[in-house]
Amino acid sequence: ELHPWARHVVVFCGTEVYSLDVLNDEGNASLFSEADLQQALADIYENVLSNGSGGKPQHPPLSLLTATSRDRSASSRAVLTSVGNNAESIRVIDTALLSIALDLPADAEITSTSLSTAALVGDVDGLQPRWFDKHQLLSLENGELGYNFEHSYSDGMSWNRMISEVAASVQGLSPPRGCQPLEPLPVSSSTGVISRVDFELDDNVRKCLQEAAEEFGGMISNLHNVVVDFTDYGKDEIKTWKQSPDAVVQLALMLAFARLHPNVPLPSVYEACSVSKFFHGRTETIRSLTEPAAAFLRAGVAALGDDNQADVKATLQPLMAEATAAHKDISIAAASANGIDRHLLALQKMAERKGVDEPLFAEPLWQNSKAWKLSTSNVTADFVRYFAFGAVDPDGYGIGYTVNNDAIPMNISCYRDSDHNTDAQRFGDEVRQSLLFLKDVATSAS
Repeated sequence: ELHPWARHVVVFCGTEVYSLDVLNDEGNASLFSEADLQQALADIYENVLSNGSGGKPQHPPLSLLTATSRDRSASSRAVLTSVGNNAESIRVIDTALLSIALDLPADAEITSTSLSTAALVGDVDGLQPRWFDKHQLLSLENGELGYNFEHSYSDGMSWNRMISEVAASVQGLSPPRGCQPLEPLPVSSSTGVISRVDFELDDNVRKCLQEAAEEFGGMISNLHNVVVDFTDYGKDEIKTWKQSPDAVVQLALMLAFARLHPNVPLPSVYEACSVSKFFHGRTETIRSLTEPAAAFLRAGVAALGDDNQADVKATLQPLMAEATAAHKDISIAAASANGIDRHLLALQKMAERKGVDEPLFAEPLWQNSKAWKLSTSNVTADFVRYFAFGAVDPDGYGIGYTVNNDAIPMNISCYRDSDHNTDAQRFGDEVRQSLLFLKDVATSAS
């Protein structure tokens, strides 16, 4: 549903929700100067802090209703909108240009991992409210900015472009290649309206909130999320090896998994690839575990950690070159719509609709190949420091990373109740060692 007439944003702070008009009725002028907008947000923040509770919520935040399973979320929304004027209040949120979260101080140490986790999931208590049904700009508790994306209808390339253009405009810089400069928006002579969005909570709504808090609290407790800052080298160093920086990172991730989970088969690997150059194109899968990659991994697992085997590392050098070359080839194929996953998905859905029993889709090989033990995404951009998402398999890892000139920061997530004893911190340590090992291999004397 589109709302081209929308002129407001919604602001979540604690358990409070506010509507803030930011454009005039014609949509061609801002109702606030930058200073006035900053003051309006500060007023909301201070009002929540000084409401007599020190910012501590009096009930679970309504944003929790968007944090549960889709079926429960839809059911809870129906309960909420059946009470009083709540349906109109929800419509204020649904039709907003943007959602904003002003995080309140939390009684915990601020680290890269805590900030990344806050951006990814927020909390149950309402200090970090996340309305997961809408893109949300986050003002984290240390003043840094984050973004939480609603992924069902859009992908990373769209978000990248949006934030690249905004970030460049804010800093007075030229936009990155492929982006356009934003035209200045005149300030209107009228004043924007700030209003609180009220909700009525009856016993049924409170029950939904309590159940959502329990479910989401369990999800957060089960999530193991860790930031890894690898600063020994980046893409500038890798390019001197005449190899693809992304391919090297993918090899390191697979090698780390093989080392950490030796009793598990080599992982099925999903790397997101944009096909936005096609009409309505979204993504295709780069299946990083190619035959050359598997050959290198089997040889590399035995050699990793043995610093005295310089001759072995030199022997691995051509295997590594073949693996990274194969990754480059399949990446180009995927970006050109010559991958396999989207085509096979389309065929599977067509077979289901027509009642065709296609044996291929019941094959264990097919099913296992889609159990992504490593779900990965490279979102390298000037404005991105960390990029996080949850693992898509209960026994796998979710890895968002960027390949910068001199560093490879990444965010690793997994689940504590995994049958394979996944561990984000240990996996991150293995990734670090694997990246160092790959440098040794690539620079070994032949």
